[in-house]
Amino acid sequence: MVLLGGYDIEVKFGGVTALKDVTLEVLPGKIHAIVGPNGAGKTTLLNVFSGFIKPRKGKVLYQGRDITRIKPHVRAKIGIGRTFQKTSEVFKHMTVLEVVMTGALASIKDSVIDIFTSALWHGPYFRKEEEIREIAEEVIEFMELYEYRHRIVGSLPYGLQKKVDVARALAGKPKILLLDEPMSGLTREEREDMARYIIEINKVLGITVVLVEHDLSLVYDLADVVSVFSFGSKIAEGPPAEILKSEYVASAYMGKAAI
Repeated sequence: MVLLGGYDIEVKFGGVTALKDVTLEVLPGKIHAIVGPNGAGKTTLLNVFSGFIKPRKGKVLYQGRDITRIKPHVRAKIGIGRTFQKTSEVFKHMTVLEVVMTGALASIKDSVIDIFTSALWHGPYFRKEEEIREIAEEVIEFMELYEYRHRIVGSLPYGLQKKVDVARALAGKPKILLLDEPMSGLTREEREDMARYIIEINKVLGITVVLVEHDLSLVYDLADVVSVFSFGSKIAEGPPAEILKSEYVASAYMGKAAI
């Protein structure tokens, strides 16, 4: 059964077509990579999947349910987690623990206002606030961020800020995690470290991963399935060994030779 799918998706920004008749299905338990040059439509598709952009045409199904018009925060609560290319300016002024706790709110059914208002008065939702902190602490330990838990995110090196964003999304207990270039701007050592976390998130925690990434060598090592985008269209899809060695794909991907 398909976990998350976009069907005949079309997105336009003014006169520019960002996605044209794109169909992409993500199977449960897989690491599904999306690659392509800048402007190919990769991030736009993640925005459609996570609800930040409504498609002009087409639909999005999650576990067989049509979620095309469902808001982003509701998608987070039903199991669709998301990271972003850049760390939010809001999160940069919060501690690591606070940011990860914010992510954990997605795993709690009650509203944010109910939880925190009641927590002030030690009411029935006080236990929920404790539950949120517990979830956050577990994720912080998993992502090996414990020594930074009380540090302001904006004061941390860029590589650690990227890890915090993954931890925030992970704290929502997603069934599928959409990672938007989680390794961009990282050193080689940090990239290898992030790759290890992605494998553990998938293999140990059992979370399906959609990975937007430019490094084809890492994609070759990590992904079960690769979809190649160019000028808003999906031009190829299949196992990394087959797709990334294709001369046609390499030519479309900025004219590079196949790996």
